[in-house]
Amino acid sequence: MVSDLLKASIILLNEDARNMSNVAAVTDINVMTLLEIALQLLPEDEMVLLDNLHKIHL
Repeated sequence: MVSDLLKASIILLNEDARNMSNVAAVTDINVMTLLEIALQLLPEDEMVLLDNLHKIHL
């Protein structure tokens, strides 16, 4: 779901991609809202743990 939200945001922000896709009523879609939802869906605690493990590994 996060991946799909990010892909939709990329298409909406990229004029060339938007022109090539069948996106109707682009003005009605709030990209910021899509990105905020994607951020909320990311497992923040797990990402912090992975960052710490990466630092230890280095």
